[in-house]
Amino acid sequence: MKKPPFDFVLDALEPLELRIKPMFGAYAVYHESKILMILRKKATPDKDTGIWFGIPDEFVSEIKNEFPILKDLTLFGTPPTAWQVLRESELEFEETVFTICALIKKNDKRIGRIPKMKPLKKKKFSPPIRIKVKKNNK
Repeated sequence: MKKPPFDFVLDALEPLELRIKPMFGAYAVYHESKILMILRKKATPDKDTGIWFGIPDEFVSEIKNEFPILKDLTLFGTPPTAWQVLRESELEFEETVFTICALIKKNDKRIGRIPKMKPLKKKKFSPPIRIKVKKNNK
């Protein structure tokens, strides 16, 4: 796995036990059952380059009021979205990251989403195939 961008975020979240998973050209950061954020940095920056924070639906307005620097992801369609991006281009980028990381370390319920479970696919039952074997008479 390549090194995730913005690795200072991982340092800021110590001593939490984190899992990092590559995800569609970015890196998802998990703690326990929650996905906290996605670290995304593209060679050609766009409006969604930065850190995406997963916000439970009931707290999106509250978090946006507390952190007006956060923006709705453009990749996910019509605002408001549960994923809020802190753009790398913002002047207060690192300061805001550290503030949000402090909330995460205090187990603030407003940061982090529990991923939806994918339904298990039922395997179709396939009866064994019977093959007739011809006797080789020599």
